Amino acid sequence: MALRLPPLDHLRYFHSAAKHLSFQAAAADLHVTPAAVSQRVRALETLLGVRLFERLTRKVLLTEDGRALAQKVDEALRIIAKGVADLDRTRSGRALTISTTTTFAEQCLLPLLAQFNAEFPQTEVRVLASNHLVDFEVEAVDFAVRQGLGVYEGCHSQLLLDDLYVVVCAPALAATGVFRDDTWRDLPVFDVEWPIEDPNVPSWDNWLRLNGMEAGKRRRRTSVSFEALAIRAAIDGQGLSLVHRAHIGRELATGELCCPFGEERGIRPVFRFYLVSPERERNTKAESFRAWLLKNIAQLP
Repeated sequence: MALRLPPLDHLRYFHSAAKHLSFQAAAADLHVTPAAVSQRVRALETLLGVRLFERLTRKVLLTEDGRALAQKVDEALRIIAKGVADLDRTRSGRALTISTTTTFAEQCLLPLLAQFNAEFPQTEVRVLASNHLVDFEVEAVDFAVRQGLGVYEGCHSQLLLDDLYVVVCAPALAATGVFRDDTWRDLPVFDVEWPIEDPNVPSWDNWLRLNGMEAGKRRRRTSVSFEALAIRAAIDGQGLSLVHRAHIGRELATGELCCPFGEERGIRPVFRFYLVSPERERNTKAESFRAWLLKNIAQLP
């Protein structure tokens, strides 16, 4: 007898929304729009003939049917993911797999990898750029570089960077003299969306507060999902961006960006970059990479 199964895509979208209790956070996790998540969940509800979520103004809550289904879907998807991960581990053989955020991969890791490849020519490296949290049990990943508090159950974590967020803009914008008074407040600002809601995230409001300024209302504010987008907007002269200092070292060195308020007025969030690995037995090449990265990350400009 054929199994009665909804489309796997519908279940994936439902699973992510159930995990985050937010269509917006699920959309960021799946790299789609919140509308796409909402549509797939609606389609699944219609197909099953039940309501899976209570939709409130700023969040969603699972119904009793939703909670029951979410538990079973999570179990099923984890079994599938573990099977795929086991195949990946076998297929990748000696490859060392590193999962990291999109911006860290582009701005920090890739510039250093040429040196690693020269020192360890026999080690094949896979870089997975993603902002979702890694589940080492069901993903063929040796290391993850993530921002957090450094406490991850079943994992080793090591502090990687001295985290500092600074305001940056194009030098041409700073040369206009707009920072001599408060008129800089009329400039467009770019906010990087965080996957969690927490009062301690490095946001514009926190930067203003910690520098003794009133947040107030900004007339032109754009939210972006990846820090690399905020960096690009600042380079293009579109306005001000609050970004991680390690992510813009090259741009500061080449003069593509400047810090109009100085690095001394940056902010240090409680969330910091850690190198995270599973407690289980790792790839034999993993320890060499760990030692190399911790030593060479300090070479970033």
